Amino acid sequence: MEKCDLKRCGNAATGSIEDDEGSFSFCDAHFGEVTSAALHQGLSLADAVDAVARAEAIEYETRFRSGQPLGDGARSEERRVGKECRSRW
Repeated sequence: MEKCDLKRCGNAATGSIEDDEGSFSFCDAHFGEVTSAALHQGLSLADAVDAVARAEAIEYETRFRSGQPLGDGARSEERRVGKECRSRW
């Protein structure tokens, strides 16, 4: 099974896209981020992959240094809080 080309992702790739520099495969979560960076910032796919990976690394480092949950834990916390808020309505 092919994996997402973003470092640290590890998710299964669900789609691929190519440009003059090569072919890249992404999971659903990263496909939109990378293509958006490429289109809106005028980047090649390789540069967009690097930009998204750098942004994720910075976010990870910031969360780590501040003691916030990392990775899926942060998402789970957001979902838990969202459920609590919806249940109060």
